[in-house]
Amino acid sequence: MGEVQCPIQAVQASYCIGLFLAPAIQSLCENHQQYLLYLVGTRMRNSLMAAIYRKCLHLSNSSLQEESTGRVVTLMSNDAQKLQDVMMAIHAMWGSPLYIIAILVLLYQQVKWATFVGLGIMLLLGPMSGKLAAKLGSLRREILQWTDKRVGYMNEVIQGIQMIKFYAWEVPFAAKVQSARSQEARILRTTAYWQ
Repeated sequence: MGEVQCPIQAVQASYCIGLFLAPAIQSLCENHQQYLLYLVGTRMRNSLMAAIYRKCLHLSNSSLQEESTGRVVTLMSNDAQKLQDVMMAIHAMWGSPLYIIAILVLLYQQVKWATFVGLGIMLLLGPMSGKLAAKLGSLRREILQWTDKRVGYMNEVIQGIQMIKFYAWEVPFAAKVQSARSQEARILRTTAYWQ
């Protein structure tokens, strides 16, 4: 009986070691992947911001007046940041379908045909997720318009601060900025609700 116990204990010990090492190695690999993707995303964002800045330097005065400062600032901050955010999720485009297939196979081995009930529910929820993503996208576009206005107002205030103080226009300009901020906050609350 003692001879049989020893190999079973060795197998159990190897399972315990495996259960510890597998998540540890997975965590190290995922963190390294996230670091590399963050590095690539940061480089892409910085390159895009530098390209926008160089483009602005080469534009004529009439071209610069056609585009608001708030729009340029938004391009350099928010839009460039979205490029970095995409890099963090780029592998989900090919990895997620593989995960879904693997999970369905494992579920089928355990619960057989009941797997397809879960798959059906998942497929039914797909269009609803698409509508939700479209709504969030439209809210993002709407908030960008108000952000552009607010940044433009703030730029006007900063550039003309002496005139604003001289003519005591602080209250009207503060009201304009506050109006844009309140619209942004309203859309942010709506976005948080939909999320």
